[in-house]
Amino acid sequence: MMAKVIAAPGPVSYPFIASGKVELVLDKASSNADAVADSVVSLIRRGLRIHYGALRGVAAVYPGLDTPIAAWRRGSAFDVLTRALLELYGVKGEVVYYEDFSEGMDLLRSGKVKAIAASSAVVKGVKIEDLFKAKGVEMPASCGISIQNPEKREEVVNAYLEGIDRLKQDPEGSAERIASVVQRKKEFVLGMIKSAELVFQELKDYSAFETLVRKHL
Repeated sequence: MMAKVIAAPGPVSYPFIASGKVELVLDKASSNADAVADSVVSLIRRGLRIHYGALRGVAAVYPGLDTPIAAWRRGSAFDVLTRALLELYGVKGEVVYYEDFSEGMDLLRSGKVKAIAASSAVVKGVKIEDLFKAKGVEMPASCGISIQNPEKREEVVNAYLEGIDRLKQDPEGSAERIASVVQRKKEFVLGMIKSAELVFQELKDYSAFETLVRKHL
């Protein structure tokens, strides 16, 4: 039997879809599987150990960290990371929430906000990880994988690495396949594949980042 992976239907799922080597369930609630894949913020919120960091630069701040700042949906990973960064940099001010990117950009263009935290598929700003690193806090990655069944660890890891290779070798074809599965526009998926750093690494200590994030959950 193939390893069962429960993944959020966002960028973290793309390599699994591209490889097709696991039984993939797109869900953000359950953890009854061999592995769970989600944003690092969501995994911390769910109390799951992050064994592997996956993808980097999925989110960015444009044009730079300032307030008022627009962030996607109150309580989302964008929101949590934005408020954590404001604390880290000692910047006080309002976070204004938007439901879709066009609304967020309208807020920026109209001058109602001075910055926006959004997907790097649509804004070319400063990567969230780089903002944390500049203040001495290592954000492990944008997304992560929590291994629930150690016996399936190697299978899950190999499937993800194969998927990353496919994203690099055939971004157009991979984007088309992924878009049909996650119900997103191909252009968005392709933009994410091209803008994010397609990395995957085993994690050791990310306690400083976790402590900061937990204050804003």
